[in-house]
Amino acid sequence: MTIKHIVYAVLLLSLSKFVIADLVVLDDSDLARVDGEGVGLVLEGFSMDTSTLPDDSFTISGFKTSSNQDVDISISHLYIGATNSNRGSVIKTVNIGDLDNPFSLDLLDGNQNGVDVANTAVFQLSAPTLGVSGNRTSGSADLGIRLNLEVNNVKTQYLEAHVEGLNIDGSAIKLWGTNNAGSLEAELNINLHADAIEFLVCNDSSTCGDSLKFNNVNLDIQLGDNDYQPVTFDIMSDGNFKFEVASLAGKCVLTSGACRSNAAGYSDLEEFYDNGPKSNIGVGSVQFGGRNFGSSTISGLEIQYLKITSHDI
Repeated sequence: MTIKHIVYAVLLLSLSKFVIADLVVLDDSDLARVDGEGVGLVLEGFSMDTSTLPDDSFTISGFKTSSNQDVDISISHLYIGATNSNRGSVIKTVNIGDLDNPFSLDLLDGNQNGVDVANTAVFQLSAPTLGVSGNRTSGSADLGIRLNLEVNNVKTQYLEAHVEGLNIDGSAIKLWGTNNAGSLEAELNINLHADAIEFLVCNDSSTCGDSLKFNNVNLDIQLGDNDYQPVTFDIMSDGNFKFEVASLAGKCVLTSGACRSNAAGYSDLEEFYDNGPKSNIGVGSVQFGGRNFGSSTISGLEIQYLKITSHDI
C-alpha cells in the first residue's frame, strides 16, 4: 500500500519556553517538488532546551538497588540545537531536513518489501538523503542529556552525554506487525556521523571526572533482513523489554548432519552470507583522562544472532 498524497510541512513546535521554530509559507516552486510518495517532515529554525525546567519534570522510578533502596532517574537537561553549542550552554536554532531532502513517512506494500505475512503493510521512517553535494554540515546538530541518579531521594551522581555535529542522513527504519500478538518486527539501517560523542560522570552539575570522548564517529549499522532475519521488539511477561535479531538456526535443512548445497534453504543462506546486512563502525580517536588511545575500526560485521533484554537491578 502507498499513501497517494503528500503534504510537505514545516512544523511549528512550541513547547513552552524551550522550543523555538518558525512556520514558513510554501510557494509554488516548493509545492512543485511534491512527488506523491509519502509524507515529508522538515524542521526549520528548531531548538530545544529544558534547562529552565525543574529537575524532577521527567522522572523514571521503580528501580531498586541490591539492598532494596529506591532508585530514581530524572532528566535535568535535554537540549538540541546548532553545532558549537559548548555542551548545551549556547543554544541556537538549526534546520533539520529541507524541502528537497525531508524526513519521510511512508506505508509500503509488505509483499514488495520482503514481508511474507499476508496483507501486511510496512511503515517506513527515512531520514533525509545526503543530496547532490553530500554535505552533511547543513543538517548537523548538537544534542545532549544530563541524568540525575537518586538513591533514597538523595542525589548521588549526574550522568551526562553530549553529541557534537550529529547527522543521520541516509538512515531508515522499517516496521511491521506479525501474526504473533504484541510482537513488532523491523529492519534497521542507521547511518550516523558525529564529530564527537562524550560521556561524563559528575558529583554535581559542575564537578565532573574525566570525560570519555569518541571523536569523528561513523556508524553504518544494518540490522535485520526483511522477514528472513527480522529484528524483533517485544515486552516480556515480567515487564522487561526484549530486542532480538533473529537466529539463522534452522534456515538450512541439514542433510546427513551438514548444511549441504542440495539442502533446502541452502541457496537463501548462501545469499545472506554473500549479500546480507553488514555493519561498519569507525572512530577517529578515543580520549580519556587526557590520553589519546588512537583510532578503532570494525568493518563488515554480520550478525548471526543477537538478543538484548532488560533486567531488574
